[in-house]
Amino acid sequence: MINNLISIIIINYNGKTWLEKLFDSLLSQTYKKFEIIFIDNNSQDNSVEFVKNNYSDNRIKIIQSKTNIGFAGGNNLALQYAQGSYILLLNNRPFSW
Repeated sequence: MINNLISIIIINYNGKTWLEKLFDSLLSQTYKKFEIIFIDNNSQDNSVEFVKNNYSDNRIKIIQSKTNIGFAGGNNLALQYAQGSYILLLNNRPFSW
């Protein structure tokens, strides 16, 4: 584990609509010691291609699951790649009641 690094885990399933605002916001933060672990649960909306084509930051790790393993399964998979001392589970979709 890397001291003070934050591993931000994002589980995605057909969430391309929200990815631009999410990644732009994360990458514009003043605190720069973080990695983004983007787990895609077999999306059909070109989410992975969108991230690959628009964000070349070397802090972004893209992991593609061949099936939808759900939120818990995606987080468990992401933890295998996390290098941070701290883990942040972040939802890519806006919250609404």
